[in-house]
Amino acid sequence: MMLRGIAKLLAFLVIGNVINQITGMPIAGSVIGLILLTVFLVFRNKPIHKNIFTTSKLLQNSLTTFLLPVGVGFVAYYEIIQDDIIGLLLLIFISAVITFFACLYTYSFCQKQFGRTDK
Repeated sequence: MMLRGIAKLLAFLVIGNVINQITGMPIAGSVIGLILLTVFLVFRNKPIHKNIFTTSKLLQNSLTTFLLPVGVGFVAYYEIIQDDIIGLLLLIFISAVITFFACLYTYSFCQKQFGRTDK
């Protein structure tokens, strides 16, 4: 059951990457795939399939694992970025705050529009 959900999520990732390669858009293929998945789920008049829901919950619970490469890259290239460390940290902080409020607004909007779906 879990493999089907992962296969569906990976299919949208691959489609997004293919679209990115063909069009040369300045948007990452993974973002295009996520947008396509969102559009697919919104315009499909059925509840979210259990496979995708289960897989997304698992990925959500292990989200911090995906940040590990960022930390490793930061440590590995510290000598290169140390001159700009204050600007980078400020940029990370500002983008985190913006992302936080964007997520709050999006969640609030979706709750008002679609009601609770996590029951």
